[in-house]
This record gives sequence, structure tokens and C-alpha cells, in this order.
Amino acid sequence: MKTKSLKIVTTFLVFTVTIFVFCQSKRIQQSSTKEDTYSLPEIFPLQQLTGNTDSMLTSKYMNADTANFQRMESLWRSVCQINESMRKTIQKKRSEYPESKISNIDEVSQWLLELFSSWGGCYSARYYKQVEDGFLIKGFRGPFYWQGSFCRDIMWRMFLVSHDHNILEIKSWTIDNICPRVSFEIHFPEFENAEVRYPEIPDYSINSFLSKNVRYPLMALESGIQGRVLVSFIVETDGSITDIEIVRSVDRHLDAGAIRSIRRTDGQWIPGTKNGEKTPMEIKVEFDFGWR
Repeated sequence: MKTKSLKIVTTFLVFTVTIFVFCQSKRIQQSSTKEDTYSLPEIFPLQQLTGNTDSMLTSKYMNADTANFQRMESLWRSVCQINESMRKTIQKKRSEYPESKISNIDEVSQWLLELFSSWGGCYSARYYKQVEDGFLIKGFRGPFYWQGSFCRDIMWRMFLVSHDHNILEIKSWTIDNICPRVSFEIHFPEFENAEVRYPEIPDYSINSFLSKNVRYPLMALESGIQGRVLVSFIVETDGSITDIEIVRSVDRHLDAGAIRSIRRTDGQWIPGTKNGEKTPMEIKVEFDFGWR
């Protein structure tokens, strides 16, 4: 009888110890898993398992310098509001991180082209800035250049395209009632003791031709940049232009706008003559970029 009782007690103790060991093992395993989870490589420096990553990234880049961006060299890309279908596509891409990591602006451009095929309600992305977590993309609604002197508002948005393909809107803003204007002064070379006919453009005065073709760069408008850019070039005897140079610079965006309008005159000129002979002549054009 005693032997039977001893067996029962022994069996109960073994069972109790087994249960205790099993429970301890599960607790240790769960604790280890939790610690491993926290030690996983982070996609973003600010990302934690608690808190909203998007909110932290928005705060991180809210005050980024919106003027110090580079122009995207590729074709126009659009950035739209994210719908449910796009969200699923983004999540699929994010699940492939880090193998699918976005590393350069060309990959950003390709991703935007793949994701957004519609222009409706979208912002035209043309400027970017590389940051710690990916690329800030600045987009706007409206023309890339301002042609003429009409007034309008410019609506901007800034997005973060992160290394893992996520797209997050950082902020939006509007610049109200911008009224740009561009005027010109033409400077011809001087010749002594010679009969001179200066180069001209058929059916136009030079001023009217430039007025029709000049555009005020939007980045310069947004940054409040205005001033006088002086450009020189040579009208050759065949009506082409060569040796375009910036004699006096104000800003790279305004310089580019002035050079672009001069290049539009290439092949349009009736060459100048000196004493009846076609002669290459240097012309200087001063562009006065401003607004009212």
C-alpha cells in the first residue's frame, strides 16, 4: 500500500516539475523573441515598435529647406493622393525591403512612374533633395515656367519617398497671387566709319520675339529671386547663334531661363552686315526678371 502511495506521489511530483519546466521554457522563449524583435535592423533611424513612424518622419522633415532642391533631369513625374490600390502596391514593395531598396533619384522616378499613371488631381514632381531616410520630392500644380504676365497662385506639396518605397506627404503650402514680368534691353556692337545693318528677326522686333518665348522659372519665383541677367551671344553669317555666355549672373534658375529664350532664336536671324558684307556680330541682351 505504501509502495503504491509512493508511486502516486512520485508521479505527481514528476508531472508538476514537467509542467513548471515547460512553462518556464515558454516564458523564456517569448522573452527572447521580444528581445530579438527589438534588435531587428530599423528601416528608419526614428522607427520604433511603439509610436507612429509616419508621424515621426513628418515631424522630422516638416522644416526642411524647400528652396534648396535639385531639378529632376528625367521626364515629369506625378505624385497623387494614395488610394487603397496604390497602398497595397506600396506594401508589397515594402515587404521586399532591403533587397528592393531605393538608392538614387532615377529609381525614385521609376517608382513614381510605375505607381502613378494618372495626372488627375496630381502634383507635378520636378525637384528633389536626398535625405537620411530617402528622397524629398517637391511637386506643384501649375506651369513649370511662367509665360506672360498674368497672376495666379502656386500650390505646392512635399513628399518623402523612402528607401523602402513608402510615400508620405510631409506638408503643403500655397504662394498667393504671383504676378511675374520680364523686360529686355538689347545692346548691339558699335562700329566706326562703317555702314552697318544689325541682325534682326523677320516679322518680329527682338523684344517681341523674346517676350513671346521667355518664361520665368517657377523655382526662382518661389524663392523670391529677381534681378537682371546679362547674356551675350554671336549671330553668325548663316543666321545661327554661337558662344552663348552669361556675362552677369543673378541665380542659376534665372540664368537658365535667359539662356533658354536666347537659344530659341537660333536660326531665326537675318545676319548683320558691315559695308554690305555679312559679318558675325555680338549681341548682348539684359533680362530684367521681377514681379509686381
